[in-house]
Amino acid sequence: MKKNILFYLITFIFLTFFISSCAEFNRLAILSDLISNADAEEPLPPPTEELVVIPSSTPTQPEPPTPTAQPTDTLAPTVTFTVEIQPTIETPPTPVQPTCTNVAEVDRHLSINDGALLQPNTLYAKVWRLKNIGTCVWNTNYALTFVSGDNSLAQPDIPLSNEVQPEQTVEVRINFETPGQGELIIGNWMLKSDTGVVFGAGSFADQPISMSYTLPYDPGLPPSC
Repeated sequence: MKKNILFYLITFIFLTFFISSCAEFNRLAILSDLISNADAEEPLPPPTEELVVIPSSTPTQPEPPTPTAQPTDTLAPTVTFTVEIQPTIETPPTPVQPTCTNVAEVDRHLSINDGALLQPNTLYAKVWRLKNIGTCVWNTNYALTFVSGDNSLAQPDIPLSNEVQPEQTVEVRINFETPGQGELIIGNWMLKSDTGVVFGAGSFADQPISMSYTLPYDPGLPPSC
């Protein structure tokens, strides 16, 4: 019995030693393979060092370019033109000629006959009866207009009071004041149409509608009409 126990004990020790030896052998084999593989691999290249350029404390100034001589421009002589501006003369509009005819006739002097003696510095009224002997109808835009004579008789245009058909008459009146000097006073008027055409009496409608009077040298003389 003791022999059997000893046999088993020796066998167990032997197996334990054998298993341990196999395990160590396998570990050494694996380590040997790792070392062999490591030797077979290519070594890694050493790290590359980055080149650092340190600028010098004083920068190098570039040389300035050599100036190139510029060509000199020759200026042409300046020519000055003098323009003389002529004043603009406005041309008055040309009156529109009517298709009909305008002709007047003095039918009667209703007050102050030509050459009458009037008192100086006195208000008077001159009245004509005018007849339309043309073919145009005189409307109220027709007017009696002063054309020449003594300045004491000058006044704005006097429109006709009513429409005048051919062969009809119309009374035209002017008010004026006599001057203070004794002399012959003459005034001339004509008619103006609604289109600005000036006409009068006579065969060619070019004769004015006139009046005249005198002032006494002696202010005490009575007037006469």
